[in-house]
Amino acid sequence: METILLSIRNRFATLATRRLSAVWLVLIAIALAGCATAPPPKGVATCTDKLSAGDLIGIKIQGVQDPPTFQGPIGDDGEIEILYMGKFKAAGFTDIELAERIKYMLIEKGIFPPSVLPNMIITVLVETRFYYVTGEGPRGRFPLTGTMTVCRALLAAGLTDETANRKKIILHRGTQKIRVNCIKGAYDASYDIQICAGDIIEIPRKGILPFL
Repeated sequence: METILLSIRNRFATLATRRLSAVWLVLIAIALAGCATAPPPKGVATCTDKLSAGDLIGIKIQGVQDPPTFQGPIGDDGEIEILYMGKFKAAGFTDIELAERIKYMLIEKGIFPPSVLPNMIITVLVETRFYYVTGEGPRGRFPLTGTMTVCRALLAAGLTDETANRKKIILHRGTQKIRVNCIKGAYDASYDIQICAGDIIEIPRKGILPFL
């Protein structure tokens, strides 16, 4: 009889443990979902690693004598100017693609002979990228560090203004405008969106009525 009771107790203990484990797994999944970065809405351009106008870059050429260098922003027209090479497009390429382009341009323009190709190393360093905030509250240019969302970026920029309408934040990306609700975004990542370098976040002013 004692053996039967012990067996029943063990079965109940096992079932209880399994149920608790299942509950914890569900809770963990919910927590992780809340921390995830939501994908952009359909039709909205996603972030890329390609260089764009305004990006600060540095170009270092090694393995050849008296190489030209570059340090500065990509122009509004997407171009940079390097000694001996003149002006050429840099925007629209990744750092690796731009390095390869410069390498072969140096050969094509006769600045260096083809024999130096095996020893030539070109490095394109991308410096801090920025996002911009305008409207009600903090304004200006802010560094984009790692993966950031609209609502987190506003917190990093110091948004504390009571007159800011956090329900109707507007993200400007190129010609696109995306509405973001940072009240709901604080609890549900599906209401937030990742920002890209060069994005402009507009903070509208609250309406006179508290629910606006």
